Amino acid sequence: MKIDRQLDELLKKQARHSDDDGDKARLKLVAQSYALAENAIAVLSDMKSQTSTIYYGKVGELLGIAHSGECHEISSIWEEEIMCRIHPDDLISKQIDELMFFHFLQSGDKKELSDYICVNNLRMCDEKGVFHNIRHKILYPDATGNKPVRFSLCIYTAAEECCQTGIINSATGKMEPLENRDYKDLLSLREKEILSCIDQGLESKQIAHKLSISFHTVSRHRANIRQKLNAQNTADALRIAKGLHIIG
Repeated sequence: MKIDRQLDELLKKQARHSDDDGDKARLKLVAQSYALAENAIAVLSDMKSQTSTIYYGKVGELLGIAHSGECHEISSIWEEEIMCRIHPDDLISKQIDELMFFHFLQSGDKKELSDYICVNNLRMCDEKGVFHNIRHKILYPDATGNKPVRFSLCIYTAAEECCQTGIINSATGKMEPLENRDYKDLLSLREKEILSCIDQGLESKQIAHKLSISFHTVSRHRANIRQKLNAQNTADALRIAKGLHIIG
């Protein structure tokens, strides 16, 4: 499954407005240190160059993806070699959480954006198909209140039990549950109407008739809905919209 389209576009837009190369070498060392110190998989993604560097600790061996100490450079900001190991239900939740987190950072008066970390739980399978509990964290290490985000850092560590999920301010230890945010304004009123009609099982032609709009307009709205909700298809859009409490 391809990762969130809207988040992809948001990050690309942010990076296009960033002319500063930043301290990429320093951030690579930070990512590598996480992999070594926590036996984690650490992924540093550069939205401007659309590339990622993946550092593997022993979790990479646990999942049968790579040996500890390996480093993979990929031409994408989405680590598909890791994503394909995530349970489909958890991948949807991860997409929702990351979209929530991005909008959380863009809202309000937050100056030290790099202090915030989004934490969630994943089930990831090894090469034999056995699932393991993995704690996933994402942060934007170069984020400040006055410049676009360019880098993201994802960290995957083994966990015996599920942990509390939400947004942590690493400077204070305070956690805010993701569910407390309101994301109903991500879609327009018309887009919500159309998505609700889809949820009722109506086809585009039926939706057009019910709402007194053209078939072409319905198709355009459906495409916009998928993009805004980072969805590969309509079924994904419905799951994400319900997860964000936009409909249903």
